[in-house]
Amino acid sequence: MIYNLKKFDPSIIKEKIMGKIQNKMPFYNEYHFQFEFAMAIKEYLNEQNAENIEIVFEVYYPTSKATNKESNKRNYTDIVIYDKTNGEYIALELKYNLRDGDRNKRNRYYYNNGEYNISIAMKGATDNCRYDFLYDVYRLEQLRAGGKYENTNIKSFVKGYSIIISNDEVMWNISSPHQKNQANPLLKISKNNDQNFCIGDRSLTMEKCFWTGGKNYKNPKTTRKDFILKKSYECNWNEGFYFEDKKLTDKSPNFRYLIIEV
Repeated sequence: MIYNLKKFDPSIIKEKIMGKIQNKMPFYNEYHFQFEFAMAIKEYLNEQNAENIEIVFEVYYPTSKATNKESNKRNYTDIVIYDKTNGEYIALELKYNLRDGDRNKRNRYYYNNGEYNISIAMKGATDNCRYDFLYDVYRLEQLRAGGKYENTNIKSFVKGYSIIISNDEVMWNISSPHQKNQANPLLKISKNNDQNFCIGDRSLTMEKCFWTGGKNYKNPKTTRKDFILKKSYECNWNEGFYFEDKKLTDKSPNFRYLIIEV
């Protein structure tokens, strides 16, 4: 059966894909998340008898900055779904963020995923996580504007999704002071150096994603340079992504996820 990729929209991700991966959570790391997400897509497409659709990981696309090692390093898309009959494709970038713990005690989260116990190291650097998530949106915009994959079977951009799963409430409770947040006035306003990268629930992303201070502002790394989005995106975090019955220890908040479509 021929499956039309244009039918693959946020409702499919929320109702079909996220439901499937919730049964696999928690994940060891971001790679585990990407793998289970791709397998859930494949299972859904098999249910649709979509024989024309292919799924591939880490697809490379070159740019004009061929001599820039860091630029080349970033030119990979986590997951690409493409139609073998006409080359149309959907690009997906995935992020998996865990709330930081007590570094002095080297705390970890301990869960049971229903089959076996999992010990997950906690990550900090929320500012870098926000940056990376929005930079994925920026790169999807570049693909939409005419980026070409090295795999010539992947030809025509249909849509792109930047998706993050997190149990760090800071991600959805804090917003940029530069955007009006009338839809969610309870959001805390960021005073941090990464305030232009905030993605608080029901707020709008900044178009000019610049650092306002700190080491990235004074001496930016090649992987942390400023960028400008083509538009502002509304951030609607999804609740109800729970697996409390599988938790062994720790009072960390439940996971939520955010999907931005490009």
